[in-house]
Amino acid sequence: MDWTSWNSIGWEIILSHLFTILGFLFALFLFSRIFAEKYSPQSTLAWIIAIIFAPYIGVPAYLIFGGRKVRKARRIKQELYPAPTKKDEKEKLLGGNVEKILIACEIPPARADNQIKMLPTGEMAYNYLVDLIENAQESIHILTFILAKDEVAKDIVERLTRKAREGIEVRLLLDSLGSFRSLGRFLDPLREAGGKVGEFLPVLPLRRKWHANLRNHRKIVIVDHTKGMVGGMNIGSEYMGPTPQPDRWADFAMAVEGAAVCELEKIFVSDWEFATDEHISLPETSCFSWENKSVIQVVPSGPDVPTEPLYDSILAALFEASERVWIVTPYYVPDESLQRVLCLLARLGVDVRLIVPLDPDHLFLESARRPYFRELQRAGGKIYCYTPTLIHAKITIIDNDIGIIGSANMDIRSLYLNFEVSLFLYTAQDVETLSEIVASTYLPRCIPWESPTINFIKRWQEHLARLLAPLL
Repeated sequence: MDWTSWNSIGWEIILSHLFTILGFLFALFLFSRIFAEKYSPQSTLAWIIAIIFAPYIGVPAYLIFGGRKVRKARRIKQELYPAPTKKDEKEKLLGGNVEKILIACEIPPARADNQIKMLPTGEMAYNYLVDLIENAQESIHILTFILAKDEVAKDIVERLTRKAREGIEVRLLLDSLGSFRSLGRFLDPLREAGGKVGEFLPVLPLRRKWHANLRNHRKIVIVDHTKGMVGGMNIGSEYMGPTPQPDRWADFAMAVEGAAVCELEKIFVSDWEFATDEHISLPETSCFSWENKSVIQVVPSGPDVPTEPLYDSILAALFEASERVWIVTPYYVPDESLQRVLCLLARLGVDVRLIVPLDPDHLFLESARRPYFRELQRAGGKIYCYTPTLIHAKITIIDNDIGIIGSANMDIRSLYLNFEVSLFLYTAQDVETLSEIVASTYLPRCIPWESPTINFIKRWQEHLARLLAPLL
């Protein structure tokens, strides 16, 4: 073999070793970044396994989809509460230790000057939303994850368009991924009438502000700075409408007046200003106060808050539970800590009930959730499957002390990744009303969950789904 051949082989060996070393250093960099993000243990393990065993998929996937409290995202979107929240030491905590935890997470304290109305059906929510729009005198602010492209959404858009023509300030903020089908010409009439449409975090890197994985899952309606609606319902016939539909999902929303509306509108304004670069000035005293009514704490979560207020407060509340924990959720893929606490509570005799869809709308979730169901059931928890349609409501009831409603599912994406908003109800009567709705509206239409026979293939699917669930 001549010198030229040896020289060629030598360079190939050197370059091969060089690329190996660079790949190893790059992997170390990614691992350090993963640990710095403080993922849940199973999320950390899932990303590391993906990067090691499928680097051509895992590395670009992490660079595109990875990151929760990403510093880049923080630089783009200011934190909701830049100054730490403080409460007068002489002022009584209305929500006990849970409120104390949330305040420590820089969430504004609970307020007692609110009035609420439960909206446990899509028809009630639709009628209330229409009433809000038709009676608006000054402004209409709507934030939703999904604006469908169907008759119900078309009806709402037409009503918003008419109000915009009348001179009402109409702002509609939509998540780029959830509402990708309706962000185009479907909303042109609203734009032409003077209404404003915002797109939150486009998925593709064609604009300065974009992200493939951080989605705005919040659902907020604020009218005239005084009345609002919040919950799990998107805008579309699957969620709401003027008349009952046999295939409409079971969902839940809540009408709010009082101090909580002010906090909800601050969240909307923060999201709107981030998405559109348009500054909104809010009146200093806009929310009518209802004296000695419902005690509510508005709890946003996601990349624009510095910690994990929703997850931390739920975990803290569960530690104090002694009588019951009822959870209604369409998606149940918790982290290990949450699952372990629920199993321990069930073993202690606490009434742990989980209400979920009989058939989830994502096939992958069926494999992901089964191991959690079996574990909770063996510990003494009760799992009920809602049979008529998919149940999309998000409700948590802990003893007679706390009721939680909002946009967050009981899964890792909602608890750690998405922009979400929840209302913590601390008034005993409100918690009791919420539990009556669960007991009378959902439970009678449920059947107990039974674990199917698990063969080798299904067991393998469960292990894979449980490993990959934190990435989705």
